[in-house]
Amino acid sequence: MKGDPDLLVYLVWKTCMLPNEEIGRLFGISYSAISHILSFMRTRIKEEPDLQAKYDLILFTVQNVTPWHQRDGEDSAAVYRCSLS
Repeated sequence: MKGDPDLLVYLVWKTCMLPNEEIGRLFGISYSAISHILSFMRTRIKEEPDLQAKYDLILFTVQNVTPWHQRDGEDSAAVYRCSLS
């Protein structure tokens, strides 16, 4: 499904609060492409209940997983900047 990579970009944008330029670097695409993806996904999520449910399920699943760095006793702020709470 074409929406899966776009959904991942949207999830990163919603949870990590990174600028489009930095998200673009993570995915190897331009900040402008990120902007288009986000606009597209905002519309799709409003119009497609199944996509909203998929997003909610991914977010719920990720929020309820103990990050590997917390299991190893590392400082979470040093490992990543995303906030899923």
